[in-house]
Amino acid sequence: MFIIGVPCHAPYLQFLDRCLTSIYKQTKAPDLIILSVSSCTDEVVPLVGSIPIKVLQTEQHHTPGQNRNAIIEVASPNSIISFIDADDMLHPQHVDTVSKFFANHEEQDVLVMSFERNANKQTFTVDDYKTFNWTDIPSEVQYFHNCYKPIYPPNWTPIMTWSPELEANGYVSANGPISFRRDRIDHIRYSPTITMGEDQHFNAQLWEHGLKFSYTPSLYFIYFTN
Repeated sequence: MFIIGVPCHAPYLQFLDRCLTSIYKQTKAPDLIILSVSSCTDEVVPLVGSIPIKVLQTEQHHTPGQNRNAIIEVASPNSIISFIDADDMLHPQHVDTVSKFFANHEEQDVLVMSFERNANKQTFTVDDYKTFNWTDIPSEVQYFHNCYKPIYPPNWTPIMTWSPELEANGYVSANGPISFRRDRIDHIRYSPTITMGEDQHFNAQLWEHGLKFSYTPSLYFIYFTN
């Protein structure tokens, strides 16, 4: 089963149709969309398409990590989960390519993906996805996200730019969202207290627990800085 998880804080509902439209346009449809909305008093009625949607809704204020954890808790244990924020867009071949990757690489647990900010891009083009390339991130190489280092919490030091020098010193630029096998993450969850960088912290926990990562520079998301 392939699940697209969409965490959403109520103010971002205004962008939800754009996000869902990019999911409905997938060349291979996911089996389920799980939408987790917090701080919302009105009933959420998402844009209807050809893919089933499960809506989790609460009036309580949740952090991004809490919204993501709610999705993990109800997801089928044998599923592949990809998260996308409610104000972002998925590449139309996302589900198809990620599904094939995990089907062909049973030993891999996590796939780290690339994205581009909307300042440079408003939609996808054919050239964005001519090929799909990926590489293992060996355990002896330090996994690096361009906002935080080192990988092992709680010793997180902000670093806001990626540089060739870091790469030369054995770091792997794995800057982007992830897809993962639900049954491989055990009890690991997103931090309920971190309000920015919760995804990097989650990735760090997965890495520390020995999950096998792969990375692709292929563009999967357009990240809108709304």
